[in-house]
Amino acid sequence: MRRSEDGVSWEEASARFQMTLPSCPVREFHFDVQPRLTERLAFAFVAPKSGVDDCLRKYGADPANPNLRWPIDEFGPPFDLAEMRQFGWTYEPKAKAGLYTHLETPYHATFEAFVKAGAEETVYVHSLTSGFPDPSR
Repeated sequence: MRRSEDGVSWEEASARFQMTLPSCPVREFHFDVQPRLTERLAFAFVAPKSGVDDCLRKYGADPANPNLRWPIDEFGPPFDLAEMRQFGWTYEPKAKAGLYTHLETPYHATFEAFVKAGAEETVYVHSLTSGFPDPSR
């Protein structure tokens, strides 16, 4: 069972935010929840492009049409530099990538995903809002 630095398991975080990993094999997976199961979830993984595309579709994004494409000359990294350092995320200015800004889970948690293109893609995801469980469930 994988845990974040403060001891929250991926299963707990995934259930709280209703965000799951692709069903295909993933590697280099790590995540963080700050503060404990409240407003922020960030995670990263490497997976085959087909699995990443399926995951993006599941949360309402079109893998062929990211909101923004990198590199963009006037922009640097898509996320805050301190956040990128904290999570060990890297930014390569010439690497082709896309930013998906409107991912939404069944509980209406919203996320952004930065996807570095390739046969195997590196994906950085962070929450914008945590959403709320549906009381009718």
